[in-house]
Amino acid sequence: MLNQFTEDLPAMQVKGRDGYGMEADYIPFPALKEYWTQDKVRDVLRHGDGAAQNVMPRQVTQEFLRVFSILVYIGKLDRISLFTTCGIKDEHLPLLALPPAWSNNWQGPPLFPEFEQAQWMFCPLEIDFPSLHRRRLDPRVILPVTYDSKLGSWSEGDPTEIWKVKINGGCSNLSRVTTPDGANGADSTVLPTEDLFAVFKTCTTDPDAKEQFDIETNAYASLPDKEYGRYRKHILVYYGSFIQNGKHTIILEYAEGGTLLHFFEKVPRPTKLEQFEMFWRRMSKLVLALHIIHEMGVEDHGILSG
Repeated sequence: MLNQFTEDLPAMQVKGRDGYGMEADYIPFPALKEYWTQDKVRDVLRHGDGAAQNVMPRQVTQEFLRVFSILVYIGKLDRISLFTTCGIKDEHLPLLALPPAWSNNWQGPPLFPEFEQAQWMFCPLEIDFPSLHRRRLDPRVILPVTYDSKLGSWSEGDPTEIWKVKINGGCSNLSRVTTPDGANGADSTVLPTEDLFAVFKTCTTDPDAKEQFDIETNAYASLPDKEYGRYRKHILVYYGSFIQNGKHTIILEYAEGGTLLHFFEKVPRPTKLEQFEMFWRRMSKLVLALHIIHEMGVEDHGILSG
């Protein structure tokens, strides 16, 4: 069964990108949940040594599934008690340093380097709203996205790059954020996860770009959830932000219609009465968005949708 998991692994792997800009394989957590039934886990534990046999299958499937998978992958399932007895669960991954509880255990220090190196494939970034806000990521963390197309920069010479990306639904809860109750604490477990197009707005550590990142993320963080229904239709949804390997990235809702500038460049000027009426109805919504921003005492820094 242990060898079978290694053989089945390629079918679960998906291509993503790490903080160095390199393509990397990762495994979405739902794929592990589907693969590791309690019967499979029980069978693997039963054929392990005494320490593995003392672990409950339900304990693995509910709290240690990533840990279990990594240990099976590197052939060290006999070390699972290092995690279960010390309470080092999936939620504590990835491990960036030797757990203090392992310092006085002769099995811990030798296991850590191998576990640390193997864990990244099983621990892609979880792009969850609202927990992913200005989070600092290790460069080895794999982003569960595919880059679709470059949308440009805010202006000529601007170090900020804007990309349309597809986020793997198995590594995010964003498909429910765009639902009417998404910002009001809706339970993501009751809604299906779907792949989602979004925008990555990435800037370097250039001082001006970093200042823009700080201003924009603070502005989004200031939008009150209780008034979500009031501004949702007029401002791009903020999905989160992170800092990785010197780059600052803001994740925003992808607007099919493009930017307001693109709209004015591509759409002919209104010439008929009904066209003027439609134009000003749409413009009034933009004015509402501006009003909401100024109510917070924050200037508009490119967070409005067209």
